[in-house]
Amino acid sequence: MISRLLLMGVICIITMTKVFAETCNIYFPDVVQGHATNSTIGFSAQGRIMNPINTELAFDILDNQSNNGNEICSVNGREVACTISGVPAPSFILPDFQTTTEGDSPTYPNNGNYSQSVEITVSDIQTLTAQRGSNLTFLSENSPYKINSASFLEQSEVTLQSGIYWFNELTISANAKVNIEGPVTLYVNGDLVIEDQGELNYDNGNGLASDLAIVNWSTVSMTDNAKVSASLYGNNVEMTMQAQLTGAISVEAKLAVLNNAKVYYEDVTDVLIGNGCSNQPIAELRFDEIQYNDEADEVIDSIGNFHGQAKSAQPVEGMVCNAVDLSDTGTEDYVILDNGILDNKTDFTISLWTKTAKTSTQSFISGATSGSFNELIMWFTSNTGFQPHLQNRHNGTLNIDSIAGDTWHHLVWTRSGTQSCLFVDNALQGRITQSADILEIDSLILGQEQDSVGGRFVASQAFNGLIDELLIFDSAISADQVSEIYKNQSNGLGYDGSVRTCPIPETLAPLAEYRFEEDNWNGSNNQILDSSGNGFHGTP
Repeated sequence: MISRLLLMGVICIITMTKVFAETCNIYFPDVVQGHATNSTIGFSAQGRIMNPINTELAFDILDNQSNNGNEICSVNGREVACTISGVPAPSFILPDFQTTTEGDSPTYPNNGNYSQSVEITVSDIQTLTAQRGSNLTFLSENSPYKINSASFLEQSEVTLQSGIYWFNELTISANAKVNIEGPVTLYVNGDLVIEDQGELNYDNGNGLASDLAIVNWSTVSMTDNAKVSASLYGNNVEMTMQAQLTGAISVEAKLAVLNNAKVYYEDVTDVLIGNGCSNQPIAELRFDEIQYNDEADEVIDSIGNFHGQAKSAQPVEGMVCNAVDLSDTGTEDYVILDNGILDNKTDFTISLWTKTAKTSTQSFISGATSGSFNELIMWFTSNTGFQPHLQNRHNGTLNIDSIAGDTWHHLVWTRSGTQSCLFVDNALQGRITQSADILEIDSLILGQEQDSVGGRFVASQAFNGLIDELLIFDSAISADQVSEIYKNQSNGLGYDGSVRTCPIPETLAPLAEYRFEEDNWNGSNNQILDSSGNGFHGTP
């Protein structure tokens, strides 16, 4: 028996733990990796990578001068072959290096004795030298420290408490020991030299790699039994003469592991660089508006100011709250996106949910500029074929899992350097090598394919269906982040695990409310009363 019937909308709220982390481990998916096109790993004379997660290393080039073939890795004490993937690891934008023109140039010990313990309370220093017998402690409350040049020498001992440290140059040599009370980030603009049994966060093998992040713009040199425990993100790294690093290394140019040097894997899940590395989108279009009126900035970017305009399209029920309905089969329905989202970009990520029954060609996103109408196209040759276009060219088609069936699917296109990858429903479909040039986009359209800037659409190339939760990043996100987005949004949450409350019109009220509370009916008109006040009475 129906006791009450209300014709109106509902709000659905789902909760889950927020898991989009601010740690920086996404840049260290394995023990060693390159994060740029043409990144190189080199070996000679028993240099080894110890216990990598994957024996296919994330580098473009292998420079192997060892005499063991490709058996350059060691897994559980057994030498194994390692190869390269040709796909770089994620990269992040380095901060502007901070320097100082202030401060003195102290040398310790400076008290005429052979030993001296000093707390360094001055944050700006020109040149700092620690010699035999000195024991220096840098304090958290004085962070960040800015030091133009530092040399820790001759069995000196230095402790860096948690904080951020900027060194233009840093040398650790001759049995000097630098202890870390983390989390600590060392930014080194010039050369970082660790040599002659110098130690950095080693602590007799007890130092945690996740406690120390090193960021270097130039060259890191580790030699002659140097020992380091850290997560190292740099340009060039050379390890030789039994040097060892425990943790993880990511380089832009080259990592050279030579002459019995070794890199040991250690989990760096909790590593922080600076104040954190949360890789946030630069635009988030949820399509959760109630109505579109073909007006500028009506499709809201929930993060910034990259708002859009809907053309002959309306919001409907979506994957998470509402979606934009682009299911007409012609060329009238689309969304004008802000071209600034992807203009002048190199690496990027496009994440969205789609519901389509179309099995032929269709363009999800099209970016055009004068002279390059196919500057960027998220183009599908069929429901099982992805053919990304960049700079007016494509380089083949990926065979993928079907995106049709009129059910919701999650699509993620990442571009890192020359590599374009596609994920469908949290599964990597493959990669294609393409141009790494900077994008020039004057017009960006969701749902149509441009044959001129902002126009000349063709119906057979149009997207047909629903699109929801459009996210754009200015970097290639990791597979772990793809997985987090997929899982969160599959459960009705925001990409970062935040709770979403679906909007309803402020004026929403029942059109009719039938309570069925009358004592009796005899078949006369209007005996089933509408309590809404709208007069939609019924007849039994």
